[in-house]
Amino acid sequence: MRLICTVKVDTSRMHPSGCSSGSQRARASTLSFGRSPGPDKEACLFLQSAIDPKGVKYKVKDNIVNVFARFVQEGKCTIRLKQPAHDLIIQAEPLLLKSFLKVIKLGIAKGSTEPEAKIPILEEKYFRPKIQTKYIVATNTEYPTLQGFPRTVEELRIVDLQRKSFDRQILRLEKLRLLDLSKNCIRSLPAELGSLPNLKELYLGENHLGKSPSRAWAWLNGDSIKRNLVLLDLSRNEMTWLPLFLGQLTALKTLNLSYNMLTSLPGSIGLLSSLRYSVRKILRLNFRQKFIIALYRCLSIQENRIQSLPGSIRRLRLENINISGNPFSSMTCLPLNQFKVSTLVECAARSVLKARLNYDAETIPHILVKYLNGARFCDCGGACFENHVYAKFELDLRRISESCIFSTQFCIPLDCFFCSMKCTRFWIRS
Repeated sequence: MRLICTVKVDTSRMHPSGCSSGSQRARASTLSFGRSPGPDKEACLFLQSAIDPKGVKYKVKDNIVNVFARFVQEGKCTIRLKQPAHDLIIQAEPLLLKSFLKVIKLGIAKGSTEPEAKIPILEEKYFRPKIQTKYIVATNTEYPTLQGFPRTVEELRIVDLQRKSFDRQILRLEKLRLLDLSKNCIRSLPAELGSLPNLKELYLGENHLGKSPSRAWAWLNGDSIKRNLVLLDLSRNEMTWLPLFLGQLTALKTLNLSYNMLTSLPGSIGLLSSLRYSVRKILRLNFRQKFIIALYRCLSIQENRIQSLPGSIRRLRLENINISGNPFSSMTCLPLNQFKVSTLVECAARSVLKARLNYDAETIPHILVKYLNGARFCDCGGACFENHVYAKFELDLRRISESCIFSTQFCIPLDCFFCSMKCTRFWIRS
């Protein structure tokens, strides 16, 4: 029998002073119970970890001093051995741990024939630890409710199970790189999701995120997700708006917002710097490399209710953009309003957004959070509030994208907000 667990080997009993400096720290391990492959075929425990793949064998018969199982209901126990004088401090899923201890008890009981008859021989291939990096849950009966997900998982897919809530066990998967929760009924995600250190691809299509309140989008403010997320799929979520701090995902290369009910995009969309590419670099690539980039450097907003795009989108340099199925209206108006002296509140708010500082209702008053979330973004990337100039122009999407998928026209109306007279004059000249 094999147990996937966390084991700490305590060697303090080997030192007269009780010093535990030689003890190992707790490590993800595989603990197996079976017969030795040698001629004696003695029952033994075999401890193996990624750091020590060859493993360590511990004789079982007349070698176990005690089994401390007071906290076995919490998935904890300690096996004390004579030779060597080690304490195996084990932590695992409670039901599996109890079954493992029961098998050991039957195997070493006096007069028992278990080691000779039913306990398998530990062959060399059995010693090799299996590190599970992909985990797919196809049906509700396969869902690991009790044992949880393996900590080594890098790709997790929980698709079309009609789950209504996010499983917080996922937050323990520090090696997770791809998470697919498509075709469920999830309405909100925990803020801790933004702290997963290695998450790069997140698929949330066909859920109910459009029904979540604004505070349920706090996961987009996580330092790790802003730095690492490469792909985000929010299609078919019945969304009518998007949070402003979507533009803080500096590593994002692919954004799918198709089949929602969006009437506009946040002005911070132009801050997604990784959605752009270098023209000179693209010209040096071969066909296969260009095809790979086309899969990632793209923006899809098809089948929404968008009538115009934010002016900051002109900052992007895309490989592909899909705007089909939107009721764009064609009109142009000259710059309106006049610039005036900015208030101290606006100056401070511009500085906060320029530095990309995290903020929420726990750190600043709610009214300031609402003020910051109402920011508009200039073509230069700077934020503006009351002090701005508004104009509406048309943009030929072929200027910002190599490939365009559209319904009626290439020229799309832009809602432009300018933070200074310099930006206004530059736009008119261009």
